[in-house]
Amino acid sequence: MADSECWESMYQWVSADPQSARERFLKLAAIWKRETAVLSDTIEIVTHPSYQQIIGMGAFALPHIFHELDNEPSHWFHALVAITRTDPVPEEEKGNIPAMRQRWLEWAIQNGFTGRIRD
Repeated sequence: MADSECWESMYQWVSADPQSARERFLKLAAIWKRETAVLSDTIEIVTHPSYQQIIGMGAFALPHIFHELDNEPSHWFHALVAITRTDPVPEEEKGNIPAMRQRWLEWAIQNGFTGRIRD
């Protein structure tokens, strides 16, 4: 089974109720953004309880993270690495937010999230 088929299968399995996953993600993301807006320490930002709960959503969160990343780049990279257990960003592009964003959006498309990024 190709990686993209595996991700599609996983997405279908975990999204039995996509509306509740979306609502949960949006609620947690709003809390996270509000409570970390003034922080500059990346460790504090990505260890915030709401961010950690988003990671805990696993594959449920991926289409929503990609949607957020496509519309408003933010500190989603740690969550993406934690959930997908991969990192498509070459070492020389680490820290370059636009390049990192582009690499992850390309990864999303290559792995079957094409129709879900802009929903």
